[in-house]
Amino acid sequence: MSKYPKIFFLILFFGVSGFAQSKPSVGQLFTKYSQNPKDRDNLSELALYYIQINLDSANFYAEKLLHLSKKNEFIYLSRAYTVLGHVHYLSNRLDSAQYYHQKAVDVAKASKNEYAFGVNLSNLAQVYMTKGNINKCIETYLESEKILLKYANEDKADYYFSTMYSGLGEAYKYLALYDKSLHYLYKSFEYSKALGDETNMAITTSAIAGVYLDMKDYDKSEINYKKTLIHLSKVDYKLAKALTYYNLAEVYFEKNEISNTLKYLDSSRRYYILSKNSYQLGNIYNLTGKVNLKENNLDKAYQNFSIGLKYNQESNNLTDTGKSYESLGDYYNYKNSEEALNYYKKALEIFDKGNLLKDKKAILEKILNLSSVINNPELSHTYFLAYQKANASYLNEEKQKAIVSQEVLYETELKEAKIKTQELELIKEKDKQKNMIYGTGFLVTIGLLSFYVFYNQQRKNQFIIKNTILNLQNNLNQMELQNLNQQLNPHEFKNLLIGIAPEIQQKAPEAYKNMIRLLNITKEGIKSNALTDSVENQLEHLKSFLILEQNIASHPFEWNIDNDLKVENFQIPRLILKNAVDNAIKHGIKNIEKGKINIKLYNDSNSVYISIKDNGVGKNKQQTKSTGIGIVTYQKLFETLNQKNSNFAIYEVRFAENGTNVAINIPLNYIYI
Repeated sequence: MSKYPKIFFLILFFGVSGFAQSKPSVGQLFTKYSQNPKDRDNLSELALYYIQINLDSANFYAEKLLHLSKKNEFIYLSRAYTVLGHVHYLSNRLDSAQYYHQKAVDVAKASKNEYAFGVNLSNLAQVYMTKGNINKCIETYLESEKILLKYANEDKADYYFSTMYSGLGEAYKYLALYDKSLHYLYKSFEYSKALGDETNMAITTSAIAGVYLDMKDYDKSEINYKKTLIHLSKVDYKLAKALTYYNLAEVYFEKNEISNTLKYLDSSRRYYILSKNSYQLGNIYNLTGKVNLKENNLDKAYQNFSIGLKYNQESNNLTDTGKSYESLGDYYNYKNSEEALNYYKKALEIFDKGNLLKDKKAILEKILNLSSVINNPELSHTYFLAYQKANASYLNEEKQKAIVSQEVLYETELKEAKIKTQELELIKEKDKQKNMIYGTGFLVTIGLLSFYVFYNQQRKNQFIIKNTILNLQNNLNQMELQNLNQQLNPHEFKNLLIGIAPEIQQKAPEAYKNMIRLLNITKEGIKSNALTDSVENQLEHLKSFLILEQNIASHPFEWNIDNDLKVENFQIPRLILKNAVDNAIKHGIKNIEKGKINIKLYNDSNSVYISIKDNGVGKNKQQTKSTGIGIVTYQKLFETLNQKNSNFAIYEVRFAENGTNVAINIPLNYIYI
């Protein structure tokens, strides 16, 4: 497997020029082929059919199509080159994949089909990314986007935008520009969702999961890989299912959940066999061997590492072959055998050849540790010098990657500034034209009428958004009134007084404090009619609320607030913390012994992160967790406000086996009004 990102498949440009308006069945395709094996439209359909299930068959029909196509038959040539590029890409033959996709670009350019040219550029960009030429990749993607935006209303344009933005998200992920990566990936998902395209939705959620995996947020990664499987359950794409099951196994291995790791590895193996593709089988056996090694099952570990090595060697995948040698070295190292050194050397040779500096550095560390164990000073000295050199090269590569990241951001800003300048020039030109138009009364009337229609449409759009926000704000007010009514109705108020009464008898000062807390909560809810409130205010009233709830709880519970925010007066939707904690008490820990609620707040340079976790009944017993006005209101509020924000806020409720976690992410520059 390449060290650079790879998504499930590239864009296949088959929706243009009236091709495949109504898809024939597989049976019809084979009947046509038996009757006329030179029918190029039918060969195109067969190549497209097999591209997702059997690469050898896809290659056969694409080669046949290429052979039968004449030099001026641009459509057929473009289809053939695109499928061949895709086949070679998935087979990890990246140089030939680049050759075929470049040919598809050249053919589209020669045919003066700008739309096809833009799509084929996007395919080429994906190959650049997998080969590690990230600058060229992003440059090519943005050139593709510039062209395709002219054809936004064309057939299948949304599909191409979806796949293109998914690729851009992957490119920014490699540069560790995670905010930009998620921005483009969620943009891609929205296009796919609008189309009802389950395959592309699966690709995008898988890419999002990969971003979170890089960020070591294994819970979010797991959630998104499982979403990927839900989308894939609605399509016949066995290879993608196999890859997703393997990715989930990797996540569970990182989380040290061995049974789940083995479960998903078995599912991945089954789907690779069903897809008749051995692309990842070597890695499946290799990861299984790592699990065996963890369980001290040495015989099985050796067996699986050896099978994994065999598959990786047969697939000519040098990187994964190196990983297999490293794993066998780990096996012998575990047995305190000097044989480990031979396998580590083989892995080092491959990593050195592939210029995989991070892997090379890691394997040299293992060799140094081993040389100290076997007490070989000469070996230690030789490999220590090699390690110093590898470490310096690795740090330099990371530095270069950081420089590329900054260059990409700088170039993007320059392009955006250029676009804004062009827009200003256009506005000036339009103003000149308007002045000319205003010279005659008739044209003035037409211009005013057009402006009136446009202005009213703009006002209508603004009114819709404002009305939505107003309704959501009313929901917040309604929710607050419900909370107050619940706290102040005779039954609840009686419970509160019963909880406070013993304190009045024994320690009046504390009872007085509790009365003040209740009064403050009530007063705050009545006086506030804003959409947002500061984190500081909400935390102050949340503490009062938690202390009061402890007094009347049927089972004692603990709570903790860990506030590590470095920003002051940060605004968040009103009552959002209290609502989440209230849900945790009522639906999570209410009827359990030793309940716990942990509230954590922190920020980085981009966003504020809030987590409310409880150790309650979780998803096993909590069959119908009430969403009520609260959760729905906040999710709808963010969904509406995200339309006017470039960076999205997120409100997620995640269920675990024991407990629930409410995760809230809000960008620092988030706009509410």
